[in-house]
Amino acid sequence: MSGADEYQTYFQSAIRAAFLAVSAFLILVLDPFGLEGATDRQAGDVFSRMMAPFHDSAGQDAVSVVLIDEAFLEHINSGWPLSYRQQAGLVRDILRHKPKALFIDLLYTQRREDDGLDTYANLLAAYNSGAGGRTQIPVLLAATGSDENILAKESAFQTPLVKWEGYGGAYPPIVGKEKTAALALYEIFCANYLAGQTSAQNAVIGKNCESAMASPTAINPGRFTSPLSLQWGTRVAELQNGLSEDTAGTCRIIAANPYASLWESLTQLWLAIVGGFAGEDRYRQPCPYFPTISPVLFSNDANAEQTALGDALTGKIVLLGINIAGINDAAFSPVHGQLPGVQHHAMALDNLILWGPDYYTPGDNLPWILNNNVVEALTLFFVMLLGLRLRNLRKRGGTLAIKWLDSFYKKTPLLCSWMFALTIATFPLLVATLYHLQYRAPPTNWVGIVGISVASIGFIFDDTEKKVSSFCARGVTFFRTTGSAFWRKLTGGKIKKPETRES
Repeated sequence: MSGADEYQTYFQSAIRAAFLAVSAFLILVLDPFGLEGATDRQAGDVFSRMMAPFHDSAGQDAVSVVLIDEAFLEHINSGWPLSYRQQAGLVRDILRHKPKALFIDLLYTQRREDDGLDTYANLLAAYNSGAGGRTQIPVLLAATGSDENILAKESAFQTPLVKWEGYGGAYPPIVGKEKTAALALYEIFCANYLAGQTSAQNAVIGKNCESAMASPTAINPGRFTSPLSLQWGTRVAELQNGLSEDTAGTCRIIAANPYASLWESLTQLWLAIVGGFAGEDRYRQPCPYFPTISPVLFSNDANAEQTALGDALTGKIVLLGINIAGINDAAFSPVHGQLPGVQHHAMALDNLILWGPDYYTPGDNLPWILNNNVVEALTLFFVMLLGLRLRNLRKRGGTLAIKWLDSFYKKTPLLCSWMFALTIATFPLLVATLYHLQYRAPPTNWVGIVGISVASIGFIFDDTEKKVSSFCARGVTFFRTTGSAFWRKLTGGKIKKPETRES
């Protein structure tokens, strides 16, 4: 083939690839029957589960969660809501372990006939201010922004937001001028960290805190205007072994080494491919990411459990929440499924600890050339160009490798198609990974790109086109023959010919 012919072949392949890529891209953009939205969500969820084994544990080591659960209600022979005196006793049990801060993810918006309110409010105020010789521990109370917190009226508590609208699945650090729970807790974390009051020092986390703070004790809100795209971890905290029974039998245990993380990531990819057969329970992590404590343990005098409680609470940022059937306070995690809402705030705090102001975002602040749709269109173009180029090489005979591929396909077409589909699928997944890590934005819709790319594999093989044409021709003949037979039966074997007029 001459140089001019070679150039013309390249040019024709590029034009056809561009046409196919644009056609495929329009399918993704127009979203017929909601397919693009479904594949985009699936791509994000699967990717989150694949990346979760590599999640850094630095945030996990700084945060713990206490959950009021049904086992605790049964243990104290009570229902929900707890009396103020019962809540005061629980909070006192937590604060005596001297955490760095306590966030109470319970709403106190309505007064009820309970004479323990003053006792509860005074206890929180005493620890929050350090009165009476107590160690000062910041106490934060959840707020909705619309309803007044009756406990916050009694003292100067921080009341970060826990409710907002218009952010989809993202977590906003700031809503208007109000800090949300994760950012308010991160401010306390960094103030303690920069003051040298944190046991474990990490250069990256320290640099993030320096970048996030406007002063040693106040956050710079201008660095946190974009919503946060949560990154989830899957490895269960080591402390959990002393806080709950049969962790090894209940949880997905992943060893703390790169090979185990890689194996778990590939396992999640495989389970996503065969998800219909494997079932949802096979790829969900049933155990929460953070050390999670049932208040039942506070009444247990066993030395081992008291030691585990001290390790999980002392010097940690503690979040108190609820996990009771019938109480609508749940959040979705692609790794765990439905979780108590307080775990959502804990994970957002973890993300801020790990990345500071450079956290992952939905990607809305990226320049247009790095927009998710643009990257998807370019990925489709290169996949189509690769396929068309291989098709042209097969037509020409090409190198020994191309001849071997042609022979391999003719002998085992199904196996060859699957292997080539796997090769094609690797490229969009690789692009999605690099895009996600480099720009800290959600991955591209690699599931949709893989689906469209694999569906076009047949056009790479020229004999496939002949088979398709032959199949279509046989189909037309079948329907024509069947239709004629049906008409003869309907008309009693007589087919009326159209009348003709003589001129």
